[in-house]
Amino acid sequence: MLILTFPNRISHPIAIYHASFRVLSRSQGHSAVAAGAYRAGVRLVDERTGLAHDFTRKRGVLGASMVVPPDAPPWAADIEEVWNRAEAAENRKNARVGRDLIVALPHELSESARSALADRVAQDLVSRYRCAVLVALHAPDPGGDGRNFHAHLMLATRCIGPAGFGAKIRVLDDRTTGPREVEAVRRLVAERTNEALLTAGFAFRVDHRTLAVQSSEAADRGDADAVVRLTREPTRHLGRAATAALRRGGSSPRQAHNRSVQRDNRDVRRMGQAQLRSGGTASPHSRARVHIGDSSLAVRATGASARVLNEQATRLQERLRIERAIVRMQTEALEQESAQVDREFAKLLAALNATAEEAERLRRFLAVAGEDARVRAVVDAHEAWEHACTVAMGRRDARAKAAVRTAEARRSCRDTEAHKPPVWRPLTRRQWAQKRRAERAAVASAEAAERTVLAEGVGGSRVRAAEGELTRARKAFWAAVANFEQANRAKDAAPPASCPSAHPVLGPRKPRLRAPK
Repeated sequence: MLILTFPNRISHPIAIYHASFRVLSRSQGHSAVAAGAYRAGVRLVDERTGLAHDFTRKRGVLGASMVVPPDAPPWAADIEEVWNRAEAAENRKNARVGRDLIVALPHELSESARSALADRVAQDLVSRYRCAVLVALHAPDPGGDGRNFHAHLMLATRCIGPAGFGAKIRVLDDRTTGPREVEAVRRLVAERTNEALLTAGFAFRVDHRTLAVQSSEAADRGDADAVVRLTREPTRHLGRAATAALRRGGSSPRQAHNRSVQRDNRDVRRMGQAQLRSGGTASPHSRARVHIGDSSLAVRATGASARVLNEQATRLQERLRIERAIVRMQTEALEQESAQVDREFAKLLAALNATAEEAERLRRFLAVAGEDARVRAVVDAHEAWEHACTVAMGRRDARAKAAVRTAEARRSCRDTEAHKPPVWRPLTRRQWAQKRRAERAAVASAEAAERTVLAEGVGGSRVRAAEGELTRARKAFWAAVANFEQANRAKDAAPPASCPSAHPVLGPRKPRLRAPK
């Protein structure tokens, strides 16, 4: 058995390779005009539908141009004209109106070198299919992978010549020739990329083949470094919907799968590097093996038992991925629970501190509220006394006014009885009698009003009640004043340490009240 010893060097710089086709079909709601506007970052009007597609505010578009055959008509250089004519050339409701080839451009190259690489690939496509190609260069998205420089090469589905669009390009749609054409285009992109890297002076290269084929070839030539580097599972392309969800701050199942695959790949590579540093070996019949504990993950096996070994390795990787995912979920749950406990403990400490502060504020409030209550009692008693005095003075004035009106009516009546009418104002007997009756009636009315006033405010239980009310008001006022002064003397004698030394409204001086007159 031939044994190949792995070298100790295990790292190579490598550019990112990606080349994939995407079909634009009306059955999927696609429009060649809308797709061209989005990729070029311009505003285009779809003449078939009348809709305007404006992507002038799209960020990251580094440039856009048309690449067409030499004999194409002059309008083929106009992006809007090309794709409107491409839409007009299709009659079916499920017609394919374009193809989008997404090509990764090495970030190690300069901007001009990346642009030249995209134009060179577009020229090869034009020469191969005699079609119009829109070349749109895009920069990495903000917050994403800074190496993701790429180009959108949007191909028309019909050949273009001096008369415009012609026959349909069927070679890419055929089930037999289509896969071979896609593989040829992928090989072409890899060759042009490697030429650009060589021209720029870089030693590393890209490869369009699958990881399994590359690792098998590396094992055949005994390149242990490449075997370890290629012992990984490929990730899935996120796509437009998943990328848009991530930009909005959401999540994507494809992103979660890719992260899990990347973690597994790092683990496998780390184990392989450790094995190589310890002097690992590999057999050309079983290819390179990376041992993890008591199990082993085969990169790719050949021979009679290759299929069984590869299936076993795949199932083992899936079990390990599931176990790692479970461990990560449990770890995250414990971390979340620990963080929740910390937050609850912090809230408890804050609540205790707040309770102590509230108790202190309550004590101060009660002290101030008690002083306010004493002041309010003095003020209320003073107002009650003033009201009682006002009522007493009103009754006294009413009695005096009634007595004056009665005296005036009696004096007028006596003057009329004592004096006869003057000579210059003769009165008849009838008129004189009427005048005397009126004055006697006025006297009687005044006496009745005076008796009413005296009956309401003087004598009996009403007088005693009024006097008692005035006495109680006076006593309540002086009792409130005495209570207020006593509380102030006690506070001045021994003021509390945490209690304010002065009332917030009245100030440090005692109120000086006077009794109503």
